[in-house]
Amino acid sequence: MSKIERIIKKFSTWIARPVSEGDDNIDSKPQDKFESLSCVLEFIQNALDAIAEKFNNVVIKIYGTSVSAEDFKVNFLKDNFEEYLKHSQRSAIQQIPETGQDIRCLIMEDYNTTGLRGNPNIYKSKLPDGSENFIHQFIHEIGGRRKGMNANLGGSEGEGKQTYCLSSDISTFFFFTVRDDGSEYFMGISYFGIFEFGNTEYKPFMHYGNMTESKDHSNSFWALPIHDENKIKELKKMFGVKRNKEPGVSIVIPFINTDVTLDKIREVVCKSYRIPILREKLKVQIGGGDEINEETIYEIYKKHYC
Repeated sequence: MSKIERIIKKFSTWIARPVSEGDDNIDSKPQDKFESLSCVLEFIQNALDAIAEKFNNVVIKIYGTSVSAEDFKVNFLKDNFEEYLKHSQRSAIQQIPETGQDIRCLIMEDYNTTGLRGNPNIYKSKLPDGSENFIHQFIHEIGGRRKGMNANLGGSEGEGKQTYCLSSDISTFFFFTVRDDGSEYFMGISYFGIFEFGNTEYKPFMHYGNMTESKDHSNSFWALPIHDENKIKELKKMFGVKRNKEPGVSIVIPFINTDVTLDKIREVVCKSYRIPILREKLKVQIGGGDEINEETIYEIYKKHYC
């Protein structure tokens, strides 16, 4: 389950999938349903759905970091990414600014959760034993009825991941997951809407990972998450991710929208998740501030919002 079992055609690359003749050509247009701060609500709800059986609460850590423009360029501004970005219909920035300044990122991490369970090698919603393939659903599927069907299996799928793209001015996010078996994965996802480049029409989502060829269709490629421990360690250090080996999910949003601030996140958490916090199901630490928990939420709320 934890190993990449397919032949890798190219490592650490962007994979944009062309719309083939006969394919459905659908754009879910999440911007019609979500706003920038929806990313916080989606992340916390997904974490509550994925609580591990041995814990009775979820711990969320949200903080800002920065990555050097040069590191970002070397690792991610390659394989036609900038050309795809330029032709995107949904990105606030269609050209990476040449400022040389560090790139602001938002990181959201959940703890006491299972991480994204399943097998990314199997391009199906369910595994052969009938269990949900949550990591595949998160990476490759939009919508569906599975979320909440069996929360203790971990992870979720659907429209939630689109909110992370909407919070990024380049409509891109990265995720790290550590599962309870110790395996780790890393991947990037961009939402550009249906776009055209080089006389080819492309599907709305693009992935940063390892390229593998479809077993059903020759010369058709899709993305597997990166599994190499040394590469993941390097990328975690580059982004300033604090998670070590604790199971869970870390979301990294580069070029974070200016509407998404730690102060606004604290307000959203206090107003939208006060009930699970007071029921001792949720604890949230934002930046270097006090943890929002059942004992502190009243004073934090009174200080800032009354």
